[in-house]
Amino acid sequence: MFEFIMNIWEVLLELSPWLLLGLLLAGILHLYVPDSFVVRHLGKHGGISSVFKAVILGVPMPLCSCGVIPAALGIKKQGAGNGAATGFLISTPQTGIDSIMVSASMLGMPFALFKLATAFITGIIGGSIVHFTDRETEDEIANANSCSSKPERSLKELYEFAVNDLLRMIWKWLIGGVLVSAAISTWMPENFISDSPLGNPFIAMALMLVISLPMYVCATASVPIAAALVQAGMPTGAALVFLMAGPASNITTIGAVYRSLGGKDLAIYLGTIIVCSFGFGYLFDFVIPTAEVSEHIAHEEHGGIIAAASSVLLLGFISVFIFGWIKSLIPAKKQEVSKEVVYSIKGMTCQGCAGKILKALNEIDGVARVDADVKLGAVTVSGREFDSDGVQNSIKKAGFTVTEVTDK
Repeated sequence: MFEFIMNIWEVLLELSPWLLLGLLLAGILHLYVPDSFVVRHLGKHGGISSVFKAVILGVPMPLCSCGVIPAALGIKKQGAGNGAATGFLISTPQTGIDSIMVSASMLGMPFALFKLATAFITGIIGGSIVHFTDRETEDEIANANSCSSKPERSLKELYEFAVNDLLRMIWKWLIGGVLVSAAISTWMPENFISDSPLGNPFIAMALMLVISLPMYVCATASVPIAAALVQAGMPTGAALVFLMAGPASNITTIGAVYRSLGGKDLAIYLGTIIVCSFGFGYLFDFVIPTAEVSEHIAHEEHGGIIAAASSVLLLGFISVFIFGWIKSLIPAKKQEVSKEVVYSIKGMTCQGCAGKILKALNEIDGVARVDADVKLGAVTVSGREFDSDGVQNSIKKAGFTVTEVTDK
């Protein structure tokens, strides 16, 4: 058990500095790149260049699978073409500034650069095929809203976005990734994968594709798992498939693409991810052998005051999230609850949005409990005689709009 705990700390030392730096840069990007600039360059009448612009703008954005759906549907509703939206959906969740930095640290810069290039090319291929084969109508997608609001350029807003939006969105996956990575390093025998059928690149890539396509896989939090599997002998191409197909697709994204773009574009979307994952996975095995990536992982130096301080800071943030999560599970005392009100909210389309709203509402006097339902786009507020107008104002300040209020 002691070795397991030490391996957890080793993963944190390597992960934390680059994750926090990536979150900082993502916050700066959020503050200084206005949404209007993004939408203006992705119009459906912009030709094939709109696909390239969508992918170029999407690759560095720190959006995972749950966050890219409302963003892509939002730009689609505001006039982006199906090709641009598809390219954005494919490429954006595979990368992000934080994911690129963590990949470079844990798997090596060649792996990170190759992963970046594959995300860009895959997005271009899928978006271009949709662009040239589609006959779009002028109909807009109903009820598609981006969860971002116009930010104030302040340190508080930077913190709110980087920590309370992005990090809050992935903290559970981050914990899972660190624990799985440490468990593999601790208990999986050396060369276990390379001596098994999974040492065969085709079998390993096929298995990773089957596992990752329907699942939610966070591009950043899954990097430690990929690094541990490579160190145990899994081919680097299979790790690349896992880090490409997993973030780019899951059941929720598949459903959203089908509803918004149609069955044909969904087939192109999935076909591009599958074919390109296999193709680039095989290519990566030839370009950068597994032994080279494993050597980088084995000889990566851990420690130092910056790494230790970053790990402690990251653990501090996660501890706050854990405390809030546990608190939300504790039923409100009956004597504290005199009314319950349901607020339908426009724009609450992911867990990051919900976390931001819950944080704001839990600070209101008289509120004992807040429950968010992302699928319904609603929050239920329970407590004593809290001010309903104050609740609505807090939701508005958080960047969202209340469309309906219902007393239970």
